[in-house]
Amino acid sequence: MADRRWGVVATVREPLELVLAFACHHLDMGAEVTLFFDDPDDPAAPVLERIRGVRVIRCDGAHWAAMGWDRRPDIQTPRQNTNFRWAVAEELADWLIHLDADEFLWAPEGVWAEIDAVGSADWLAVPPWERVLGPDDAGLFSGPFRGPVEGDLTAIYGREARFLEPRGLAGYASAKPMVPAHTPHHVVTHRVTGPNGPIPRHRAETLRVLHVEGLTPVHWAVKQLRYAVQSPRRILMRPARYAALREIIAAPDVRAAALERFELTYRLSRDRLEALERVGALHHPRLDVAGAVERTGAPGPFDATGARLDEALDAVLGRLAEEVSERRDELLAVPLPT
Repeated sequence: MADRRWGVVATVREPLELVLAFACHHLDMGAEVTLFFDDPDDPAAPVLERIRGVRVIRCDGAHWAAMGWDRRPDIQTPRQNTNFRWAVAEELADWLIHLDADEFLWAPEGVWAEIDAVGSADWLAVPPWERVLGPDDAGLFSGPFRGPVEGDLTAIYGREARFLEPRGLAGYASAKPMVPAHTPHHVVTHRVTGPNGPIPRHRAETLRVLHVEGLTPVHWAVKQLRYAVQSPRRILMRPARYAALREIIAAPDVRAAALERFELTYRLSRDRLEALERVGALHHPRLDVAGAVERTGAPGPFDATGARLDEALDAVLGRLAEEVSERRDELLAVPLPT
């Protein structure tokens, strides 16, 4: 409806290709997009600033001071939560959701249909699906999406099941909240609470967060090794995810192990894809990001193959792999999450 506005908020520090894809996809859906650039000197910021409908906020010292922090929070999650709560309090739109740059909303029935179904609940819980690749899939946004699996994961994933516990996803399985502006409740990126605990929610029927965790193997490997070198941050991981990361850290060739772990985790055999299909956990939403970039009139050309993204990240991956190798004993000494 023309008199109502919904928006997407993101705290980003990613290559231009991904930030551009994220912004244009959501603009194409009718959202207003607010990007908090974690690095105030990010070269992507001036590019996105030129796109109509995108609000750019640089997270410099003045920003964090205005948010009530005496310095930039060390951990990513408080930075995201602070930015999200500010956007809600400032009423940047009537309804808002905070996403990561590798997350794309999918709304086959429209966003407002889901919001209108919230009824007497206080917020809309949007569940995730996670992108996987079939044997022949290539490109940034190709491939189907898997959802949570109830029951025995071993029947589908074999040995890999231990890295996907408890519900068959390598990333997160909890919903992301979409909330009305000025909500009085405590809002963070995965839940909404009040003084006495969780607040009533409505689970979205068709709206989903499409999580493309790792647009390419190189992009995913960089993310994992960044987690690895931030030792205290890993304690916040669930045990299955940390177990996969620990195998990478312990490998003689860290770079090769990280790239191989991507293939083992996300590239599925036809048998496994068929098994997911049988239990209703494989989904085929259409994600036309390249088309959205073109329709939005954003600066181009947009490379949907991933070659340009990999070129930008290749040296970063090499430096991180070297650091992990040099600090291996120290990093493996990080306690297991509980």
